[in-house]
Order: sequence, then C-alpha cells, then structure tokens
Amino acid sequence: MPGGLLAGAVSLWYRPCMSQDRLIKLKSTKSGHVIWTSKKKGKNKKGVERKVELSKFDPTLRKRVIFKEARK
Repeated sequence: MPGGLLAGAVSLWYRPCMSQDRLIKLKSTKSGHVIWTSKKKGKNKKGVERKVELSKFDPTLRKRVIFKEARK
C-alpha cells in the first residue's frame, strides 16, 4: 500500500476553514436576530474600514430587513 496509513490522515488536517479574523457579526436593526458571515480578503489594507450593512431575510420577522455589523 503506497503511502501507508498516514497518507489519508494528512489530508484530514489540510482543510480550508473560516478565519476568525474575517468573521463578522451582523445584527438585525428591527428584531436583534444575529447572522455570522465572512468578509472577503481584500488587498487594500490601508483603506478605511466601514461597518457593513446588508439587506437580508430575518426569520423572526419573516421579511427582509437591514443587518448592521456589530461587535463580536
């Protein structure tokens, strides 16, 4: 058996996962419902970081509302 038992085990450790630095918490302006999402990795590192505002579906109100970035 080429590679032996470790060949399969090594691939288990190499999995792309979400970085905690890029996760942002979005909170509904109407109900307080929270959604976690990730920010894209940008090349502009000196630019001014603005708070994210997205229109998404709120399951507690069952309609689309604005979600704003909140503290983690």
